Amino acid sequence: MQKRIKDDQKEKIITLYNSGLLQREIGSMFGVHQSIISSFMKRHNIKSRNTQFPKGHVSFKGDKHPGWKGNDISYISAHQRVYGV
Repeated sequence: MQKRIKDDQKEKIITLYNSGLLQREIGSMFGVHQSIISSFMKRHNIKSRNTQFPKGHVSFKGDKHPGWKGNDISYISAHQRVYGV
């Protein structure tokens, strides 16, 4: 597995990224981690998309989570939350 992307691969990465591939997917194609692709893009002033979640992602925060119990928590859980802060 290579650790760096060569500068002459810039156009290929731009093309792949603009076609909709994620940094993680491009990294897999080049045999590197997503963070290497991210660093490469920053170094070459390639603006990244703000895709915190992939298209079609469903949020499971709060009451959308299957294990959500609302305000009905146990005595121990309440203390764990307080001490965790």
